[in-house]
Amino acid sequence: MEAVKVVIATYDDWEGLYVNGMLRTEGHSINHDDFVDLINEYKVFESIKIVEISEECLEVCGNCPEDLDSVF
Repeated sequence: MEAVKVVIATYDDWEGLYVNGMLRTEGHSINHDDFVDLINEYKVFESIKIVEISEECLEVCGNCPEDLDSVF
């Protein structure tokens, strides 16, 4: 199984969960069930990190962008 990169993009009370650069889920908090599903689905992780998303990005996009490369 190939290892995946997980990123949590946060701003204030909003979070987006990205797997290999693509948005998996978002909301006021990431649900624990989403993490359990992630672990069960992928099992091997290359990296897990947290990054800040700007307020401007959320305002322009209306929510977390689908692609992590679009986060600013």
